Amino acid sequence: MTDVYEEVSKLMTRSKVGMHRIMPCSWKYAFGRPGIPKEAEYLKLLYSYDKPALRIDLKGETFFHVFGTNIALTEHFVMWKNIMGPWWLKIDGEDFTAVKNASWCKLELQVDRPDKNICTLGDTDNLDAPPLTLMSLALRTTMNTKENKNEIHVANVRLYENISLTNNTPPEMLRRDQSRFVGKVAKHHSSMISMERNEAAVLSKHLAIVQKYHPDTIMGHKLDDVDYNTLLTRLLTRLDERKTPYWHRIGRLKRGDWPKNVGKGGGSFFVERHLAAGRLLCDIANDMGKS
Repeated sequence: MTDVYEEVSKLMTRSKVGMHRIMPCSWKYAFGRPGIPKEAEYLKLLYSYDKPALRIDLKGETFFHVFGTNIALTEHFVMWKNIMGPWWLKIDGEDFTAVKNASWCKLELQVDRPDKNICTLGDTDNLDAPPLTLMSLALRTTMNTKENKNEIHVANVRLYENISLTNNTPPEMLRRDQSRFVGKVAKHHSSMISMERNEAAVLSKHLAIVQKYHPDTIMGHKLDDVDYNTLLTRLLTRLDERKTPYWHRIGRLKRGDWPKNVGKGGGSFFVERHLAAGRLLCDIANDMGKS
């Protein structure tokens, strides 16, 4: 492994990565890529996220594949700390003044050493999983003949608050804390139906509901998929088209400009999911056994 170590060290020097760490380790592989053994000795390379990531197709004279170059910092942290699903975290050394208006969350804080100051509370603490606020979303579109585009005609939202992860009550028996139907054509006098003049007002009203109830999970049929015509894609595309103010309320992070490839087909899949960061996405389509 000495020759691999030397080549990787030279690669770090050429990439102007000063502080880095290389260590040998034994890993197993289970994804069936040709030429990669099920278990082998590897070199583990660690360096700051401030530096550029290695290319996913990088090869050298002493190695022919690299792993984990496209894994996000958050994913590394979740795996490292063994954070499995929504659960309680113990946070020490927090600073409530360091971060302001970076998100739509009610509470913002920063820790200098997340490796030491953040940990999960174990089963011995006898705590139930935190309750969630769930929001189901359904959209109906109609063709705008003048612009030759499908516009969102109705947005149907149902909210369920304080839902336990261990609750097995059928959905139809759960108490719906709020139902909203937002449409721009139909006339109805129900207090649960809010009438708006155009699509831009429909979108703004929907985001106002999202901001007010701050759901942890958004559910929908074909909500999140690599196909273009999915619920999330349609919603984000129309928000972008109408230049809806504070469009980033669909997630929990405040953002500036729109990403360039939203609504551009399969290539925008991960970008669109990233825009909803902070909220769990639950697709109930269950096509081919997935959910």
